[in-house]
Amino acid sequence: MNKKLLLSALAMVFGLSACSSLDGKAPAEMVKISMDHKLGREGHSYNFSSEAKMYLSDKASGVAPKVAEEADKERAAAQAGKKDKETGSAQKSDEELSDVLKASDDGAGLGSMIADAIQPYPAASRYMQNGRIRINGAVDLQAQKLEMIPELEMNNRNESGKISMPMLIDGNDLSVTVDMPASIPLIMNFLVKDQKMRERMVDQPVRFAWSDIEGEAKAFPLRSAGKAFLKSMYQAYNSIPADQFRAEPLDAFGKQVGARYRIDVTWHDKNIQAYYAGWAQGFETELKRLQAEGMDAGANKEGYEQAYRFVKEFLDSTKEAPQKSSVYHWWGSPMQESIYLDGKGRMVGDRVYVQVNGKEKALNIEMASVYSRFGHPVFTFQPQAGKVITFKELKDAFEDKEKVSDQSSDAATAATVDAAAVAHQPTKRHVSKRRR
Repeated sequence: MNKKLLLSALAMVFGLSACSSLDGKAPAEMVKISMDHKLGREGHSYNFSSEAKMYLSDKASGVAPKVAEEADKERAAAQAGKKDKETGSAQKSDEELSDVLKASDDGAGLGSMIADAIQPYPAASRYMQNGRIRINGAVDLQAQKLEMIPELEMNNRNESGKISMPMLIDGNDLSVTVDMPASIPLIMNFLVKDQKMRERMVDQPVRFAWSDIEGEAKAFPLRSAGKAFLKSMYQAYNSIPADQFRAEPLDAFGKQVGARYRIDVTWHDKNIQAYYAGWAQGFETELKRLQAEGMDAGANKEGYEQAYRFVKEFLDSTKEAPQKSSVYHWWGSPMQESIYLDGKGRMVGDRVYVQVNGKEKALNIEMASVYSRFGHPVFTFQPQAGKVITFKELKDAFEDKEKVSDQSSDAATAATVDAAAVAHQPTKRHVSKRRR
């Protein structure tokens, strides 16, 4: 086989054109290729870095000024409809009113309420603006490992602080190892009797394993459910109507992450419902397929049925009552997502953001993620064998304290009984001597 034919064959295997280009592809097709990449061999491993922030801005300089302006108009129309209904001039039912109207009694979404409430207090606004929530980590699905390091950072005038909690999820033994912030073992030190355990808590993480679970929960197919949940989550993008995806010019963030394409989608109620419905159906289909191939060790048919019901109830909630979970409903403006792809269709960046206009200012919420080192992820949290506190050890440490407390109580009761017996005994001996 010559080189050209070999390259063409490899391109077909990975679902790419021979020149590894997405040029000419429809936006929805680009997104599908990107999600297939995440489920493919190359997409199995990468590093990621996410940052979320919330701040006030002028309406014109927010993250989505046009979308927020349209939401303003809909909110105003919904509020007018509410007034008509209250005066009897309109016969609209609650179901026909805007979701935004249902967010509060005055017809304003939660986002606009926050913007109006915090706007008169510049110190509070600045404090909020200088806060960050970050999540960094690594993914290696072939090795069945996921690292997540959530971090809260505040950086203000004469005041700064950072709290992080590294976590490592290991699918090989279905365990989660957590390295807790120092304040948690500080508190736990006062609750544990064992001095050695107190010392270990200072610098050793805690490991929670599925094998520690007891009772009927063991029948739940955690491994298969996790695989089905992840796969169906990505494939659910295919359930959104193709015309809802649109190609947009690269912005500063896209250029920063080295993207070549930017695809946007608006998460209004119809798209949210379509996505969650597709996710629920995909999960059920995939879990049944995995069950047919062979059930997880320790799991049973009832456990799989429980997994179906649990996930279906969670994912179908938007289909049954979208107003309860819609970002549009709660915040007063639909959430936006920008997906950034490189020339091979890999997702190198993602931005989820929403702007909600108040009376004077706009509230902006934004979470941006960067994906890198495809095929060569670096894990920074690597717990060492023998230097981890197991859940059983931690549980026993607390139970020992309770036992010591119970034993002390029992000893006190016994001492009281003995004292009474001793106090009574001399009388018996005295009587005996007199009889003699």
